[in-house]
Amino acid sequence: MKTLMYVAVALISLNLRAMAQVIPIPNGDFESWPLGDTGAPAGWSVSNIIGFDTSITKTQDVHSGSWAVRGTVTQTAWPPTLSAGADGNGFAISARPAELHFWYKYTSVGGDFFSVSARLKKGGVEVGSGTSNTAATQSVYKEVIMTFTGTSDLPDTALIR
Repeated sequence: MKTLMYVAVALISLNLRAMAQVIPIPNGDFESWPLGDTGAPAGWSVSNIIGFDTSITKTQDVHSGSWAVRGTVTQTAWPPTLSAGADGNGFAISARPAELHFWYKYTSVGGDFFSVSARLKKGGVEVGSGTSNTAATQSVYKEVIMTFTGTSDLPDTALIR
């Protein structure tokens, strides 16, 4: 069995550096967990099937704050997945972010990898995207600044997974 895929991801903010504006991610610091340790953080959707596969949990192994997200690879066919939005379909934004900043730790086991992707949409059509992937173990928190590519259209939705 593969054990740990990633530990304690802490998404911080979508950041518009050019305009010195920060677009907050709803519960982007994962401090609110209304359903307890094995539920989803407020405003997020997880791949957990309670009673069968609980691969996303909260942890106190944090970069800052009290809580973070821990994902553990189990024997099921799907990886632990955390998606922005209570329904996994993202959240509303009203500005075009240039970057996504986040902190993560990760233990690579058996060819697993850690991936974060973000999509910017306008009227359901993708107008920007960014991806960060790694297979290398990261034993201490590391900041990633992921830039967006795409059109200059003003998005109305941000999807992070």
